[in-house]
Amino acid sequence: MHSSHLDTAAPSVGPSATPDPLTGRTGPNAWRLYRTAAPDGPQRPPVLLLHGVTDSGECWPGTVRHLVRSRDVLTLDARGHGGSELPDEPFTLAALADDAARAVRDVLGRPAVVVGHSMGGLTAQELALRHPDLVLGLVLEDPAWGVSDTEHDEGGRPLFLAPGIEAA
Repeated sequence: MHSSHLDTAAPSVGPSATPDPLTGRTGPNAWRLYRTAAPDGPQRPPVLLLHGVTDSGECWPGTVRHLVRSRDVLTLDARGHGGSELPDEPFTLAALADDAARAVRDVLGRPAVVVGHSMGGLTAQELALRHPDLVLGLVLEDPAWGVSDTEHDEGGRPLFLAPGIEAA
């Protein structure tokens, strides 16, 4: 796993906290980890932020700036978004959830509170269903509950369709 400092992604959070953003890849996900500089004390659970369709993990600057004051924050670029490649395998909710699970295990190494917006809300829900040991709580912001009833991959799993987009 590759990691490097990304000064341009570091939010300005005030003098008491200096974020240490790292970036790398886990499977098809590019990710950013913002480490809290909070004083010693009880460690608060980390937060995983999952973006909506056509966005990236960089869509959360205000949220990261607020949360990193007291906890680690992990943002992902879902497959085919931001800095992530789109692999040859199908673009399913199960795949997105498994990508997120891999990032939580590999990067955070402990369960997280998961916040998902739109497509990220669907991914967060699927993550909780498939990997409940990694999810401490869910916040679903305007989840895009839209999975095809008719389009499936070779394994019979439903394909994710963005609202208003028809399957070919």
